[in-house]
Amino acid sequence: IAPFDHVSNFTDASGRVRTDRDGYPLEFATGEQVTTRLNEVFGWNGWSFKQIAWGYEREFDAVWVDCELIIVQDPMHNLGPIIKQASGAQRPNRDKQGEIINFGDDRKGAATDALKKAASLLGIGLYLYDKTRHQGQTQPASQSATSGAVAPVPGQTTPQGVPSAPSWMGAA
Repeated sequence: IAPFDHVSNFTDASGRVRTDRDGYPLEFATGEQVTTRLNEVFGWNGWSFKQIAWGYEREFDAVWVDCELIIVQDPMHNLGPIIKQASGAQRPNRDKQGEIINFGDDRKGAATDALKKAASLLGIGLYLYDKTRHQGQTQPASQSATSGAVAPVPGQTTPQGVPSAPSWMGAA
């Protein structure tokens, strides 16, 4: 499947572009780009997406979503339905006092992450996960990578009414 016309770069809180271990910018496709590509390939009524589970993992301060991307009919191979499952996660957005601003928006972000991952299992945006795609390119000038890892925030608790991650996800 053809690459997207444009991809975005991950940035940190200060606006600096995050990079991988080799100093190349971390790139991603937006949810709108993935949705458009799914519509182009399978038609607007040729696929569906549903959340099958969601919750909040306090240890990692992350909202998570498990989803299914269902291809109703593959027009190229006359196959269907095809079901791809994936998970996504997002750190909650918080106000200055550390309170979650809008849990629904955080859940939506995690669901978009899961949709993009599930679509990559069909080849949509898969090239963005290829660690070798920069081979042969000139090394970037900046080697000051900003780590993508984030530590749990001490003292934060699970929001009321939100399920914890299932045990198979390694939750404590």
